[in-house]
Amino acid sequence: MRSGETVNPSSKGVASFLDRLDTEPFSKRHLLVIISCFATLFLDGMDVSAPQVGASAILKSWGSEVGTVAERFSRWGWAVNPLGLLFSASNLGIIAGIVGFAAVSDRYGRKVALVAGIFLYSLPGCLAAFAHSPDQLILLRLITGLGIGGVLPSVVALMAESMPVRNRAGLILLTLAAYAVGGIVSGILAAQFIPRAGWSIVFLIPGLLGLFLGVFLLIYLPESIRFLIAKKPDSRQLRELITRHYEAYQWEAEADAPLQIGVKQTVTTRELFAGSLAWLTPLLWLGYFAISTAFLALLSWQTVILEKLGLTFAQASLAFSLSSFSAVALQLGIARVLDKLGPTVAVLTSGAALAALLAMAHFPYASIAAKFALIMIGNGCASVTLHLYSTTAGLFYPTRIRGRGVGWASGLGRIGSIVGPLTVAHFFSESRSVSYILMAIAAPYFLAIPVCFWLGAGYRHLRVRGIASL
Repeated sequence: MRSGETVNPSSKGVASFLDRLDTEPFSKRHLLVIISCFATLFLDGMDVSAPQVGASAILKSWGSEVGTVAERFSRWGWAVNPLGLLFSASNLGIIAGIVGFAAVSDRYGRKVALVAGIFLYSLPGCLAAFAHSPDQLILLRLITGLGIGGVLPSVVALMAESMPVRNRAGLILLTLAAYAVGGIVSGILAAQFIPRAGWSIVFLIPGLLGLFLGVFLLIYLPESIRFLIAKKPDSRQLRELITRHYEAYQWEAEADAPLQIGVKQTVTTRELFAGSLAWLTPLLWLGYFAISTAFLALLSWQTVILEKLGLTFAQASLAFSLSSFSAVALQLGIARVLDKLGPTVAVLTSGAALAALLAMAHFPYASIAAKFALIMIGNGCASVTLHLYSTTAGLFYPTRIRGRGVGWASGLGRIGSIVGPLTVAHFFSESRSVSYILMAIAAPYFLAIPVCFWLGAGYRHLRVRGIASL
């Protein structure tokens, strides 16, 4: 095998081996990948949730201190408080991390990008616990966001390329539930320890755990075999993985060589718009924007909104954890049908989130129990909708551009994750009512619902043709 050459996907040997990967029974290798990805997203979810569950405590700690960045925004005529900038700084980092690490994932491997992302969000997460001003914390959260966003394309790509095809989408969705589980734990930690140890505890714990996880995955996590076949067919790593996990497979003695060599092709962004992707990719971007705008606006300001609606800090933190729990339960139920229906399921979850938010807006004086129920439905369904999107986006693209496809879709779409929290911060600065703010958060779902419907039709079409191509 000559350096600089790659697999010809039409090779009979390659096709035969890939079919084996798609149809093999569940094994220890699959379990290791699932546990590794789940642990990564669990800490990711804790880190993402840290500013949200600590929001009220951070505001009380800073008091009237605004910071230079917030002052500059106010001079430009856009009144915001530092908490809104804190949320959006993290989301801006996530966008850059998703897009940047997607290219790293497609070029150097899923494992390299995944481990690098973990270290990048863990180190600043530890330092954030020692920030003494809004500006310091905003900068550290911007850097943390790079790592938080960086792991998502790699996790989706690694899962899509490692799991058996019969339940691939369902397993990816179940793994993405780790985000919500991380939110549950973060909310519990906030309710129990912030009153005693201060808001820094919710940043410090996931940061320290992330450092240990990064070292573990660096040693034990296997690279995607499908990625190595597509990009590094002559690598020693590929041969070692196949020898380790497929002992009966005679690599050297195979008469019909499993790796027929073809000419290497340069991957370009133009491929994201080839064939049916010409309309699927823009729809994915548009849907991501609408869904991220609504969900991140709600997630970022949920505890503050709930306190404005009459809940105590402890109740708001508990509601945050319970709504994350409802997201996990919903994802467990949806996973079984996701492989067949794809983004069509998001039509129902988007509609439920929209209805719950509008109900909260129109009944601000409802009982505490009713508010708990509505926020569990609204946040849970909003969370699942975003995870459904992340799951199925990776299945629209072939292996050679999967990381880039997921990265660009979620990265450009997550511009909404900046717009949403900043817009709510502006409305709070203008002293808008909570009902007004809840209706503004719900508005993007009027766009997301029809987009998810059309993407569902596209997914079913690709499923008929077969979407597990090299």
